[in-house]
Amino acid sequence: SPLQRLAAERLAACWLQVHAAERLYAHSLDKPKLNDYYQDHLDRSHRRFESILRTSAHIQRLTGVVVQLNVGAQQVNIANP
Repeated sequence: SPLQRLAAERLAACWLQVHAAERLYAHSLDKPKLNDYYQDHLDRSHRRFESILRTSAHIQRLTGVVVQLNVGAQQVNIANP
């Protein structure tokens, strides 16, 4: 659905932001003033990522997402009740 697609795109963007913030924080460990700034930046990015994770899970529960898994010649369909 369009809502699921939007949530997935936002999830990917937030994931990238968290990893970028982690890299910036790691490079600032020897600089006390920048270290605090980048730690706050990382915390905010992580909160946004957790928020969209919760939202995405909620959307999946509401829409009854069907997961299709193909392994070899067998197909397994799993539907949320």
